[in-house]
Amino acid sequence: MKKAAKFLIIITLLLIPVLLLIPSAKPTALPPPEGVPENFREFAVDFVFLHRGILVKAAQDGVVYAVRYSTQLVTSANHGDDWTFVHQFAHQIQGIYLDDAGNIFVSTSYDRWSPVGTGEIFKSSDGGATFRRVLVLEAGAALNWSFASRDGLMFISEYGYKGDNNARKIFRSRDFGETWEIVFDPPPRREWHNHKILITDDGIVYQSVGDGANAQILRSADNGDSWQVASRGFHPTSALVCDTYILWGLDSGRVPGVLRQNLQTGERSQSFALPRRFNGAAYDMATAHGVIYTGFMSYYGQNFPGSLFYSTDNGLTWNLLGYVEKPSPDYGIGFYHIVVDERFGYIDFQAPVVQNGQTVYFRGTVRFDLLNMPLRRIIFNGEYIGSTPNDLLPLRAVIEFAGGKIVWDDYLQQAVVILHEKNAVANEYNSVLVNHRMMVAPEFFVDYFGMSADYRDFTFFLSFE
Repeated sequence: MKKAAKFLIIITLLLIPVLLLIPSAKPTALPPPEGVPENFREFAVDFVFLHRGILVKAAQDGVVYAVRYSTQLVTSANHGDDWTFVHQFAHQIQGIYLDDAGNIFVSTSYDRWSPVGTGEIFKSSDGGATFRRVLVLEAGAALNWSFASRDGLMFISEYGYKGDNNARKIFRSRDFGETWEIVFDPPPRREWHNHKILITDDGIVYQSVGDGANAQILRSADNGDSWQVASRGFHPTSALVCDTYILWGLDSGRVPGVLRQNLQTGERSQSFALPRRFNGAAYDMATAHGVIYTGFMSYYGQNFPGSLFYSTDNGLTWNLLGYVEKPSPDYGIGFYHIVVDERFGYIDFQAPVVQNGQTVYFRGTVRFDLLNMPLRRIIFNGEYIGSTPNDLLPLRAVIEFAGGKIVWDDYLQQAVVILHEKNAVANEYNSVLVNHRMMVAPEFFVDYFGMSADYRDFTFFLSFE
């Protein structure tokens, strides 16, 4: 009996390390942050953090599609408050694409940077009840930006590996993704991989390519039978097709921002260059209710914050929606995908979240209310300094831009504003805390500091007399 007990103990001790290596079938996601994290307080809209680990990828007909635990497809019919399991895939989900015919396409891979065929494309024509594999990519994987379709014509381009057998091919289907053929297969060239592919309303197909010396935009006017170089020197990571133009979101570089292309003439011009303290790659764009949104990444090792901008004039001018500061360059901030439905916007992102002095990574989705847009812009002495979602102005942003400062009196629990040798207590002027930002009426600056204030065309104009 003692020998049997000793044998059982030895076997148990040997199995413990093995059991610890077995991943849980249902990993437990950490809860989302409570309230507004300290480094998210410079946003002019209220963000709701959805369940940690939920990555929203698409929305159609009132249903939001997302990835959970990296391999599960889930949906929500109430804007992300609750989620329903749809399908379990064997490998990581890299992208979800919904075509106009109601088909669901899911891209998976166990390593999107692999030089061999690990990327798989699955299709469902029954709302996700069943999925069939319809394509195996020869290198890399397919992300959300790797899909484009129109009237049954569909393209998928490889993204990922940049070595010898790099992700460079473009695949075409003429039957809603049932069968596929390679229509673009250039010789291997290091650093080449495909970014955004799109189809315009008149059937022109564009494919942006990176990186380095490969930076270019390809164009096909015959449904992918032949391809020409439309421009060199740019390698956009996102794009938005509008009525008469395309907006290209540029990768990080010397002049990051947005490129605007006239669809009739083909002419391209940079409509937006990021302000000096910002940089990064524009990974995605989305539009709703006449407002266009784009986010800019901040990679590991870079000093600038991750930022979100919006445009209300078809991409001609852009305004800051908000930014996320880094505790240090040792963190990365990624706004990977922006999805909109009829009511909300969803941003799949990764960022350090600072709460109570502690920093943890959050990978998940934030949701914001589209109906509060467009925001009011704030112009001080002719310069744009920020935005506000209502008729109140952010106290600190205006005062510090004007050359003043705010001192908090802990004993009296009040904020003392000092500007041009004048003092005022903001708490006494109907101030309101919104996302931990003190907001005041424009009259505060007029009555206490002699500024002039005017409001027109969704813009507050402030200046000294």
